Amino acid sequence: MEGYYGVYDENNEAMLIAIEVIKNKTFRKEPRRYPHYLEFRKEEAAYGPAVRNLTKRNYRRFKNQLNPKNLPITASGKNGGYQVDHIVPVSLCFKCSVTVPAAAAPENLQVIPWYLNAIRGAIDISRFFNSYEQDTAT
Repeated sequence: MEGYYGVYDENNEAMLIAIEVIKNKTFRKEPRRYPHYLEFRKEEAAYGPAVRNLTKRNYRRFKNQLNPKNLPITASGKNGGYQVDHIVPVSLCFKCSVTVPAAAAPENLQVIPWYLNAIRGAIDISRFFNSYEQDTAT
């Protein structure tokens, strides 16, 4: 199961940003005041589709790297199907102000069985803190 939940990768910008934000507790907070709330929601509504669109393009571009066994990419519920998954989920990337290109980067993508993608939820990034601290100390 470890492989399906991502591993620490110093080249995964989304992971590095999320680790830093979580450690410093500097998440984007949803504003409670009306005009700022609407702007926040519009930005959030545009972020997900932008990441998923770039993810599709990056998957096609880096298919040999991401899916060397040419596993079938399908919708949820198809027997033997796989999906392209974001190691650091899109929702967490938005909360951590990760750029769209970093969220959709090949380093943040993996091909996993559809049912694992459906049930896994957000990863616990805190488990990468030790690796991150060792990497930034050198």
